Amino acid sequence: MLKDKVAVLYGGAGSLGSGIAQAYVEAGARVFLAGRTRETLRTAAAGTGAEYDVLDAMDGAAVEAHTTSVVERAGRIGISLNLVPRGDLHGVPLTDMSVEDYTQPVVRGINCQFIGPAGSAGSCRRVPAPSPSPQPSTARARSSRPSGTSRNRCVPAARSPRRRRPAASIRTRT
Repeated sequence: MLKDKVAVLYGGAGSLGSGIAQAYVEAGARVFLAGRTRETLRTAAAGTGAEYDVLDAMDGAAVEAHTTSVVERAGRIGISLNLVPRGDLHGVPLTDMSVEDYTQPVVRGINCQFIGPAGSAGSCRRVPAPSPSPQPSTARARSSRPSGTSRNRCVPAARSPRRRRPAASIRTRT
């Protein structure tokens, strides 16, 4: 199921990221670990067979540049997983926390969950499916996708213009 897939694990140098990377590599995926600390990334990559890149996943421009770099090296990205630590306080009673202590991990988590997909969205678009080659068989496999379309694939940003939905078309619940 993961054979020949390309995965990027942001914040992937910890124990959870290393475990996921190991499982993905064993299943045949090409894995890129991304994080801020070179030494922990190097150690995790050496132990899992993954590749690694140093970047701050909270920096949208860095995530976008990294996405383009991975697509140029691997051809596409099929899996993007965000494991960036949120900065939760452990072992501190709620009564000893400030509002900022309490809300900072939530805000950081929301920002990081937005930046990762938004940073890589400029490099992902729907591309046409390749034309099927003529086959002597009369039986054809059926697909749920319309003819001439394919799954979303990541391509270098230079070939993929960003399209944003106008603010007026964004719906909110009241």
